[in-house]
Amino acid sequence: MEAEKAISEYFSHVPVEIFERAKSIKVLITDIDGVMTDGGIIYDDLGAEYKKYNVKDGLIVQHLRKAKILVGAITGRASQVVENRCEELKFDFHYHGVKDKGKKTGRDPSDHRSKYGGSSLHW
Repeated sequence: MEAEKAISEYFSHVPVEIFERAKSIKVLITDIDGVMTDGGIIYDDLGAEYKKYNVKDGLIVQHLRKAKILVGAITGRASQVVENRCEELKFDFHYHGVKDKGKKTGRDPSDHRSKYGGSSLHW
């Protein structure tokens, strides 16, 4: 209950209509690079790939899951580091190496009910 009060106060400036529209959200699909990372990629001399993630992303995924919202990722690069992070956060689904993200979702990008959060939109 304490957390609900804090959240309510934090978002007190947000119009009620926004909260009402948000209640219809069932799925969040995000990119990874540039959204859950700073967009940087580090390679060592052996070719191993490193990325920096924010631990708060896991907390957000937990809150979404509590709200019964599915969480998934569609990313343009195929990367074991990204696959590991998606598994760690227990994403409901994740697709890697996808060039046409809109086609992968099967959704029409002009449909206002379809939203995708990403650093590069290819739909």
